Amino acid sequence: MLTKPVDAQIFFINRYFDILVKIAMICGKNISETPEVPKLINQLYITISDDMESLDTSDEYIHIRDELKELQTPEMIKSYFKR
Repeated sequence: MLTKPVDAQIFFINRYFDILVKIAMICGKNISETPEVPKLINQLYITISDDMESLDTSDEYIHIRDELKELQTPEMIKSYFKR
């Protein structure tokens, strides 16, 4: 069964939410100390970069991406209009 566009959106929303939780955890760990701003920014950058890289290579993302490409073929678009 093909992934619906809404399923893809939910996947990305969940993924971005996970990134935000990790960022909040980093901030929470450093709030009790006097963090150096550049160090905190670097930690956030690394976290976001790592998560985005893992997203690009995740099996679920690749599956969704491929199914969305299939949904956008001329044949599939024409089939929607025939319904």
